[in-house]
Amino acid sequence: MLLNSVIKENLYFIKLSANNKKEALSQMAEVLNSKGMLSNKDSFLNDVLARENLASTFMENSVAIPHAKSKAVKHPAIVLGISSSPIKNDTTEDSTSTAQIFFMLAVPESADNTHIELISQLATFLINKDFCENLLKINSKEDFISLVHQHSHTAKNNTSDTYDIVAVTACPVGIAHTYIAAEKLEQVANEMGYKIKVQTNGSIGIKNALTQKEIDGAKAVILACDIDIDDSMFAGKKVYKTPVAKAMKETGEVIKSALNTTTTYTPKSSGDSGSSLGFYKHLLSGVSFMIPFVVIGGILIAAAIALSGIGEAGAVVTNPFLEKMLNLGVLSFGLMVPILAGYIGYSIAGKPALAPAMVGGYLAAEMKTGFLGGILIGFVAGYAIRYILNIPIKNKTILTIMPILILPILGAGVVGIVMYTIGGYIADFMTFLTGILSNLHESSTVGVLLFSGILGAMIAVDMGGPINKVAFMFGASMIAAGVPTVMGVIAPAIAVPPLGMALATFMAPKKYFNEEKQAGKAAFFMGLIGITEGAIPFAAADPLRVIPSIIVGSSAAAMIAGFLGVGSHAPHGGPITLPVIDGKLSFLLALVVGVIITAVLVNALKKNKV
Repeated sequence: MLLNSVIKENLYFIKLSANNKKEALSQMAEVLNSKGMLSNKDSFLNDVLARENLASTFMENSVAIPHAKSKAVKHPAIVLGISSSPIKNDTTEDSTSTAQIFFMLAVPESADNTHIELISQLATFLINKDFCENLLKINSKEDFISLVHQHSHTAKNNTSDTYDIVAVTACPVGIAHTYIAAEKLEQVANEMGYKIKVQTNGSIGIKNALTQKEIDGAKAVILACDIDIDDSMFAGKKVYKTPVAKAMKETGEVIKSALNTTTTYTPKSSGDSGSSLGFYKHLLSGVSFMIPFVVIGGILIAAAIALSGIGEAGAVVTNPFLEKMLNLGVLSFGLMVPILAGYIGYSIAGKPALAPAMVGGYLAAEMKTGFLGGILIGFVAGYAIRYILNIPIKNKTILTIMPILILPILGAGVVGIVMYTIGGYIADFMTFLTGILSNLHESSTVGVLLFSGILGAMIAVDMGGPINKVAFMFGASMIAAGVPTVMGVIAPAIAVPPLGMALATFMAPKKYFNEEKQAGKAAFFMGLIGITEGAIPFAAADPLRVIPSIIVGSSAAAMIAGFLGVGSHAPHGGPITLPVIDGKLSFLLALVVGVIITAVLVNALKKNKV
């Protein structure tokens, strides 16, 4: 909260001995000047008096908030002045009002609406008569801070379900972006003086769920979602839709845009094309449902192989229990493409497209077209069903049987025709690509390094975003095709950004604020379990230095892993996958080198902050 930060660092207390308003303002300005907050006391005082002449800042409860944005102010600051007797307001328009409590706000001219935010946050306390009566009894800054904390605690215990803003965050995987965006929205909204509630639609389900009463009472709604959600409850509200990444990186602008939105919202069906996220949204909706199946399959297969060991004949699982574990993993992996296709279709045209797209996805898997075939058939089924749905039909009998008979049969027919026509060509391409990748470690050194470096850069550039997901999906599909070396390249690259930034904050603490140092600790643990998004807070704060550094580090790690032939049997990254890594020492070497490169490079680019 902005008010809390100013109170902690730059709030000053004075017992006023003034006989009139101008004397009181002059005494408070002198406090600021003596503390080095002003470059010119007289200039600032003139700006405050000019503001007073525009309109009175005397309020109820014997409070006045004189303030100014001024060139003479170096840093935002507040002077709290308490007078033992009422001081009259000498402006013509309000000559009868008095005040004993004065909050003088000094704001640099370059600060964007800081004075408005401070006044807004102060007002939440000063409209409380009991708070103001207790304020007259204090004798120090410490007394004021204690009083604010007491009042804040009382406010927090208020169970009111009225919010200025309500929001929903949802990313494709539902692991990191969803929760980081929610935290950032809450933090920035509180700093701006707004009460907010954020619902997260993550991998563990809906948390902090919004009620219809809370939505109805809110001034604005933010939907920071990269996948489809149920938006029917927001009908008639002011809704601002944005990608999750923007909510994390441009949080203040997102909140302002939401509050400035004037048009009312009409919910769109899952298949409506009006979303600005378009192709990307539909693809990532499919990916979000596919990822759990990939993880189940990859982990179970890898665990069965790791526990059985790899002999001269390769990975042979003979233990009955491990064999069942392996079969379960294979079954889960087998559902990867049908689920991907099915939910791409669902994102485009809703429930009517789910069955045809999933059947088409199963056919794509049977024809060995891989995830490329699944993506294609998901879009074909989705748009075909949506086209049929847009055909005007007035016959009630036909409308009744449309969802249960006509749409599924027509959709299945379309995907069957498409797959049997071009599926063979896609399969041939996938076979060709798999053959190249299967022999990756035997190809030229330059080819290996170039290929690995590109994959490493894709993993790091948007830290869990669409480019990262393309590389990840590619590696996961190659595991299913029996080529673990592609994921072996990706696995160390995934962990480099968070671990590199964690190391950077440890190596050069003076280059980072305390908040960033704390983020470094969180990034370390996120890196250990292979969550690239742990580097996002650093990239959002300093993209020009952080993003190039993590790209170089991840690319270096990937190239070393590719050159040394590292393989991974699990669709994941970071040290947590070490038990199922082929070439464990090479994996660790690649990871350590990439982390060190990132940390050294970013610290070389940054300047001291503290």
